[in-house]
Amino acid sequence: MALKGDFFVIDVDLVEGYNTINFVALNEGTSSPNTAELKIYDKDGNLLASNKWLIRTGFKASLSIYKE
Repeated sequence: MALKGDFFVIDVDLVEGYNTINFVALNEGTSSPNTAELKIYDKDGNLLASNKWLIRTGFKASLSIYKE
């Protein structure tokens, strides 16, 4: 999936144990660096974790989540 500069929701079903979500900067376009933001909510809408990254071409930002 490509980032489009707008906020959008992606539902991800987590497996029990460790889950990792990665953002990879494929290019920087005309305005560098790339920005990525991820917010994790539980099924009741409570914010569990969030992070923001500034990443350059070829680099990766990751967030690891443990589901009991």
